[in-house]
Order: sequence, then structure tokens, then C-alpha cells
Amino acid sequence: MIFEKILGIRGAFATHVAYISVLGSLPHKNYRLIVADADGENPHVVMESHEPLMSPSWAPDGQSLAYVSFEGRLPSVYVQVLKTGERRRVSARCSIGSPTS
Repeated sequence: MIFEKILGIRGAFATHVAYISVLGSLPHKNYRLIVADADGENPHVVMESHEPLMSPSWAPDGQSLAYVSFEGRLPSVYVQVLKTGERRRVSARCSIGSPTS
């Protein structure tokens, strides 16, 4: 609050980071989407999958994350609300010959 009061911009002190962690080795990899304090403390697993997760991106309000998941072996973009855990698919790529999602 002091930093913001003096400089007029919000500091990074109360922000969070989102990242992907990969545990294990093929064929038993485990992917985790994790949110933590800016200093890496207090990590919280938001999503866990045996299929790849990638490219987490914050919503402007900081209340949700968009990320790519390869569930079903095809990439789809999901948006997940952090407070409730609710997630929805907002974009998907279909294989040739399959109906569009």
C-alpha cells in the first residue's frame, strides 16, 4: 500500500504467479497448473492432468486463468475461476472428420 501511495502504481508485492509443473517421466508424466505468491510461497494446485497443460495467462481482473489443456489429445483453451474452481472450455481444435466443438 505504501509503494502504491508513493508512486501511484500497484506494486508486485501482493500479486501471484501461475506456472506449470511437470512431475515424472514418460509415460507417467503428471502436469500441474499452480498459483503461488509472487515470491513462490503458498503454492496451490489449480488443475492436475496426465495430459499436457501449457501457457497459463491471467484475466485482467486477476480472478481467473486461461490455459491450454490437451485432454482428449487435442488442444483446448479453458478459463478457470480461481475462487470457485469452475472451468469452461472456450476454444477447441477438432481432428479432421470430427464435429466442431
